[in-house]
Amino acid sequence: MKKFLFGSLLWESALKSWGGIIGILGFLASVLSYFIIPAESVIKTKFVMIVIMVITSILIIAIRAAWIATERSNQISNIPSPKVIHVINAIKPYCNCHALFIIDSTSLLPYDALVSVYYLEHGFEKFVGLGKVINVQDDKKVQVIITDNYDFEDKLEKIKGNLSEDLAKLIIKTSIPSSILQGGLNDR
Repeated sequence: MKKFLFGSLLWESALKSWGGIIGILGFLASVLSYFIIPAESVIKTKFVMIVIMVITSILIIAIRAAWIATERSNQISNIPSPKVIHVINAIKPYCNCHALFIIDSTSLLPYDALVSVYYLEHGFEKFVGLGKVINVQDDKKVQVIITDNYDFEDKLEKIKGNLSEDLAKLIIKTSIPSSILQGGLNDR
């Protein structure tokens, strides 16, 4: 996923800020100032016109930057939730864990990220487990080990059968319920 830096956002906005419009406005302002402004105030007004054009350019660039930032945030918020494509028993280094999920390629899950697992039952997302990203494969698929089984019950063995209707009921989220976190956060 491409990182969006403030400087690059401003530079892109400056390049896409309707430079032709700014040029035409500058030309019209200089022609109008030549014919309208009296000769004795020409020098002072020229500086005022330059300041007005600079401020106008900065405003146009700022508006364009806000527009681009809004478009990018909409693109990021439209990233679909990662889908589980395969479930197996936990691998040997993680023998105390419950299962290993293989998840479709997604930019939402970097290495070592914590995830929460939900199971969709009767239209209700039920929190069932907690996991951790242990590997992002070369093909960008993500391996998530399920470290804590909160309420999988008998569903976990059924899910390991890898039937598509069971896998479709699994929902992986990049947020952790505050009730799971230890320490002062639970008191709030």
